Amino acid sequence: MDPLASVREFRQQETEGRTLKAMPPPPVPVTPSSPMAAPAGELDLTALHDVDAVGERRLRGHLRGRKQLLYVYLPGPTIARLDDARPGHGTLGAAVMAALRGSYEWLVEHHTPQPMEAVGPFPAVRGPKRRQGIEEGRLKPFYVDPEEAKGIDALAEQLEMSASELVTLAIDHWYGDR
Repeated sequence: MDPLASVREFRQQETEGRTLKAMPPPPVPVTPSSPMAAPAGELDLTALHDVDAVGERRLRGHLRGRKQLLYVYLPGPTIARLDDARPGHGTLGAAVMAALRGSYEWLVEHHTPQPMEAVGPFPAVRGPKRRQGIEEGRLKPFYVDPEEAKGIDALAEQLEMSASELVTLAIDHWYGDR
């Protein structure tokens, strides 16, 4: 028995004229849908501009139902303070937002960065948004409303710090020994 017999048989069938020829479909004329159609050969991008017309940044975290799920990296003592405050507020997100609302003025007063000026052609120096070390740090998820997530993001940008550092400072100030 020849193991390549089926291959030879297939090749013989292929050379005997078992080919199928089909015509391409006829061209379909396309009429422009708007008077400002793109010239021939150019890609029309007008529909894509409406997608991000506001120009907003994408929020951190994930949208889950009506809430935004945020992850922050908190040190161990801060997590303990947050866990102790949770029963009084119902959820971690409500406890975080209470700390942020309560310590907002303190955060703006004590943590607003000094304005830096550009020197010659060089842009102003911006500090890193990443903490160098964190004691017993862990990720801590919590849910907030999307408007509250935008507020956290905006305040973190204003103070030039990460959302994790902002939440840590607010919790330590509001629930810690004041």
